[in-house]
Amino acid sequence: MPFYDYNPQKAKELLSKSGFKYNENDRLVDRKGHIVRFTLMTSSGGAGASLAPMIKNDLDRIGITVDLQILEFTALIDKLDRSKQWEVSMLGFGGGIEPHGSFHLWYSQGASHLFNLGPNPGEPPYAGRVISDWEKEIDRLLINGAKEIDENKRRQIYGEFQKIVQSQVPLIYMVTPLAMTAIRDRVQGVEPTLAGGALWNLDELTLAE
Repeated sequence: MPFYDYNPQKAKELLSKSGFKYNENDRLVDRKGHIVRFTLMTSSGGAGASLAPMIKNDLDRIGITVDLQILEFTALIDKLDRSKQWEVSMLGFGGGIEPHGSFHLWYSQGASHLFNLGPNPGEPPYAGRVISDWEKEIDRLLINGAKEIDENKRRQIYGEFQKIVQSQVPLIYMVTPLAMTAIRDRVQGVEPTLAGGALWNLDELTLAE
């Protein structure tokens, strides 16, 4: 799968190839001369409030102006889900060892499909909303993965899903929080993971005499 190293100079080159330019103050502008500027919103209670200033500073280095909006979590969700009045957001999604647990985020008609939001239940379809071919392919993979019972085949299906996500980058993953787990020495077979915690293999755990 492709990985992307931190490289501000390459970022500038890619932006220039995409039609953006730098003005006399070294600020990024579009084809019409408008300064590239957006508002990044996140919640006040999580890691986002600490990360947001770092992101602002990093993007400033390549000429992009970022305004920060730190909101209470309920106000953030209201903007995301109801009013949909936002430009860029940062929030955390929980996960686990079952890939289908994030179906609501990745499925094109999912309630949390934030990178191409659809209408809320009861609302008419959004005029002009286009589901890209790679989103449709993710839909197909997610549905097939949910139906498949062979573990090796499921691994292949979700591997293809990961390749699409890494290639298209609709979301940018920021950090994985540190976790601390206390386990009695009588409990045998514990293999903690970042994704599944300490009890992902509960059926394999035993108690020593």
